[in-house]
Amino acid sequence: MVAARLALLLGLLGCPRAEVVDYCTEADCPPCARDAECVFTGNSCTDTVYCAHEDSEIAVVQIGCSKAQERRWPDPSACVCDDTVCQSAD
Repeated sequence: MVAARLALLLGLLGCPRAEVVDYCTEADCPPCARDAECVFTGNSCTDTVYCAHEDSEIAVVQIGCSKAQERRWPDPSACVCDDTVCQSAD
């Protein structure tokens, strides 16, 4: 059990982290009223993940890649509603 957790942790540490883009600070998004309306969206095979309102019109290409090429995303709770705008807390 400990070996499995250690292997998982080492796998996560070796995976590069996706760059976060605060989509709604530069684009027209619906205003948010609570953190639950703000989500990360993107493709784990690309270098970028977007923090945006759940109803934003973001088109993401759904390409596939090997597990070794996937990027880590931030914790979902890091995409928050700040003064009616979805943005990352990182």
